[in-house]
Amino acid sequence: LCYSMLTSTPSRSFLFPEDQQIELEYWAETGEFSATELHHMKAQDNRLFNIAPRSGKLHPGQQKAVTFSYRHNFVGTDRLPVLFKLSHGREILLNFMGVTVERDRHYLHFTCTKHVLAPVPIGGFSPPKQVYELYNGGAVPLRYRVDTEPLEQLTADNFGHPVLQCLNPQGEVTPGRTALLEWVLSPLEAKTYSVDISIHVLEGDTMLLTFEGCGFDNSVLGESAPLQLHDGYMSVPSTQRMALPNQVSGPSTSSHIVLPGPVWLSW
Repeated sequence: LCYSMLTSTPSRSFLFPEDQQIELEYWAETGEFSATELHHMKAQDNRLFNIAPRSGKLHPGQQKAVTFSYRHNFVGTDRLPVLFKLSHGREILLNFMGVTVERDRHYLHFTCTKHVLAPVPIGGFSPPKQVYELYNGGAVPLRYRVDTEPLEQLTADNFGHPVLQCLNPQGEVTPGRTALLEWVLSPLEAKTYSVDISIHVLEGDTMLLTFEGCGFDNSVLGESAPLQLHDGYMSVPSTQRMALPNQVSGPSTSSHIVLPGPVWLSW
């Protein structure tokens, strides 16, 4: 991650939970820790997450590269809140998350359980394709299958019109690679459609995702209509992914940092 300082505020630092603890009097200590506190202690005691450098100074126009890394010591998901603080400036809470899986596990990595498709105008004859990415975060190839029964029910509920279609409901993804699920949203009405879809991994887990799409009326909205989609694939910008751990990472658009097997990062 590369920082560029545009103001005259030179200092910044990353504060781990242990850096923000306040010393309590003996009588104020309960001696008991919550599950979340124990989880954070495990991540800190084993130095699973690391930032280098943790603090420094930047002058106007100066840049500094900061490296985020995650150690895959334990199978499971690790989380740690880190506070990014500017001297005499704002504070940003960053949520680190790292995932480690067994070598022989068939594993698709999902960052959330809901996907919102781009809005599509009603009355169109050739709605565009949109894509949803399936990322293989494991070390072995896997096969997946999308349960299309809810889509068929949605079609039946709309007088036989295919409101939402998945054009390639099954396929294979190699380790560290991404498969693109192709979707076509063809709304009949100016409203929001929502459907729960199961994605099955052969010899692996099943994930339930909610796909949501909105139809709108161009003649009613006029110039305030959403951005029109054209030919080609359209999707919401995805999280940046990297094939190697401990690699210098680039910023994205949120305050969530994800560091699974092959490191993922969003900012």
